[in-house]
Amino acid sequence: MTTPTKKFRFYWWFLTAFIKKNAKFIVSSFVIGFIIIFFFLSIYPSISSYLFRKKDKIGLVGRVKLNSLPKTIVSQISSPLVTVTPQGEIIPVLVNSWEILPDKKTFRFHVKSGVKWSDGKEFQAKDIKLEFAEGVKTHIIDDLTIEFKLDQPLEVFPVYLTQPLTRNNIQGVGGPYKIQGYTRKRGYISSINLFPNKEDLPYRVYKFYNSQDELTLAYKSGEINQFETTDRDIVNSFASWRNTKIERSVDYNRIMTLFFNMQSEFLKERDARKVMAYAIKSFDDYGVPAVGPIPPTSWAHVNDIKQYGYNLNKAKEAADKVLGATEEAKLKLYTFIDYAPVAEAIKEDLKHVHYNVSLKLLSYIPDEFDMFLTIWDVPQDPDQYFFWHSKQQQTNITKYNNAKIDQLLESGREIVNVQQRKKIYRDFQKIIVDDLPAYFMYYPYVYTIKRK
Repeated sequence: MTTPTKKFRFYWWFLTAFIKKNAKFIVSSFVIGFIIIFFFLSIYPSISSYLFRKKDKIGLVGRVKLNSLPKTIVSQISSPLVTVTPQGEIIPVLVNSWEILPDKKTFRFHVKSGVKWSDGKEFQAKDIKLEFAEGVKTHIIDDLTIEFKLDQPLEVFPVYLTQPLTRNNIQGVGGPYKIQGYTRKRGYISSINLFPNKEDLPYRVYKFYNSQDELTLAYKSGEINQFETTDRDIVNSFASWRNTKIERSVDYNRIMTLFFNMQSEFLKERDARKVMAYAIKSFDDYGVPAVGPIPPTSWAHVNDIKQYGYNLNKAKEAADKVLGATEEAKLKLYTFIDYAPVAEAIKEDLKHVHYNVSLKLLSYIPDEFDMFLTIWDVPQDPDQYFFWHSKQQQTNITKYNNAKIDQLLESGREIVNVQQRKKIYRDFQKIIVDDLPAYFMYYPYVYTIKRK
């Protein structure tokens, strides 16, 4: 027998003996290895997406819980039943259609089939949980049909169904993102991770801070790479940073507004309120001047309404009618700390027309005030019944009472036709701007600060 043959037999015997002795170990190792490879391949898209996809680390100011996540997050993880186009058309999103029953107070919505929550569960009518003021009851007909029963007829009711739906606060339906995880600190959400449902979207991490100072420090330390602010001092502090890009936009969903107490001794006369509109200088560095309570992005907005603007002569003329030549008005101006610079400027401007203003900073909306300065979140639909109708004692903070405005607000809710509603809200804007229960000052600039 040749030497190569002997060597071959030796190694064959050695190999077979080794396999017999370690058969269980070899088989189990093979099975485990196969499982590991299969598992890795199955999760590789998620791993590669997390490791290699662009990550937006965004900072926000606020103390939030799962049941009070900001709209900027909720709108990314879920969709509403309906949405409203810039032209005022109500179009379905999570429903196929709806109809109004003959009693004009019952709305029946038909939910789309085959739609799933972010955890894979089927979306059904019973999952629709919406909060309404008194006067709306919900009734589930079947898995794909839901009814809303109103105490009073309201033709435009569907415009109040534009908020994104969630389940257990973290499950969304039909959104471009899903919540992948979150962390808590002292009972509040400290960070929340959003995983994209589409390939071309970045991975997003939102981190929450208690103040603008903490937010700014987080950016400087590299903890976040993007945040928004309306504070021009913060913006200026980053103007020279070469690795930072600053983008400015206008938030037409919000209006810096000076609300007047219509029952205040010195403000119940319209001329007294006109003093404010003429005496206060423009805030061009803070935003775009507002004309009325409905922003230019709305289909109901009109431009041909009265505009005031800074005019000290007109302000003094109006003040003389109200106060006389020697009298002085003492007024209390309340606002939040974030708007203190604007309030201080208003206070100084009103000195020139004998309005002695005392300024107080609050953390809540006061029950009693002469003037209250705040940024007002404008409703998506031009229906502003809750803010200006005389019967709305809780939300009509100015205590405004105008029979014509009441009639217009009621009429605007009774019809759906956009052209008919537009005529109504045109009159509404003209009257309320002339009457001045509030001075609509500007739409604020929003600055996005992010790394290049």
